[in-house]
Amino acid sequence: MKRNWLLPLLISALMLFTGCAGSNEYLRLKYGIYRTFNSEKISNIQPLEKEGYTLVLNETFDRVSWNEKGDKNHWKIGGSNMYHPRRLNVYYGPPELREGGYAAFTCRYNPKELYVYQLDSVIEFPYEVSKLFSYNFLEQQYGWFEVRMTLPDAPHSWPAFWLWGPPWPPEIDVIEGLGGETGKGVIYQEINLHYGTQKNRKQLGAWPVRIDRPRNVGKVFHVFAVEWTPETIDFYTNGVLVFRFNNREILDKWFNLPMWVVINNSIRYAGFEELGKDYYSEFLVDYIRVYKPIK
Repeated sequence: MKRNWLLPLLISALMLFTGCAGSNEYLRLKYGIYRTFNSEKISNIQPLEKEGYTLVLNETFDRVSWNEKGDKNHWKIGGSNMYHPRRLNVYYGPPELREGGYAAFTCRYNPKELYVYQLDSVIEFPYEVSKLFSYNFLEQQYGWFEVRMTLPDAPHSWPAFWLWGPPWPPEIDVIEGLGGETGKGVIYQEINLHYGTQKNRKQLGAWPVRIDRPRNVGKVFHVFAVEWTPETIDFYTNGVLVFRFNNREILDKWFNLPMWVVINNSIRYAGFEELGKDYYSEFLVDYIRVYKPIK
């Protein structure tokens, strides 16, 4: 029996429950209804052209487009450094090209010694994780930023697609997927905003949106996007608006400068003793697209 007749009824009930058709609780619950009762409203294939925007980057990963330094034609491997000063269990490396035009963002045991400036010593990092950063390659204020990717099927996985600085904060987290002990928590897309100063950093607080079923982890592509304007920061999942931030005071003060694009895999809340030498996770990226508003 078709369920399409339920959709208007469920949407109306949501509006009454949340009290406002524009609230973020409403948007999240609406996506859940679409996912459960009317999947035709959700699509992981999004058009190349977008009204009101010019495409400035269509990274399809059909070639090596990164290097260690980063330049006007290449992504930079890693970030400001080749490791995060608060996460000394991983260091940054490149993704791998896969057949079909995909980049595999991996996490694997591959120990390497690096000098850590805050410790003033050389230590061994057990795991290498893929990370690309658009330093010198692309920096943009406002626009549409979109990725089509799978999710990693592994414990403690931590995929992310985000914008940041300079300087940091601000940061716009389009998706962080925290797999947890089983890895299945990655089906919740966590949306977040960081702003303020390094000494007095503030954040929106992660807004989780359930995007899939655990059985599809690692098999299904999803499209995550953010539309950043002077008035709003809107987040889309598979073509559906799932969160809106429109506090103009914060936007005007903290989200008013160009930002870089970052995508990476990593490990969250786990170390070598727990994961061991056989640990491996990956997610595939089909493309990254960046659009500039048409003035």
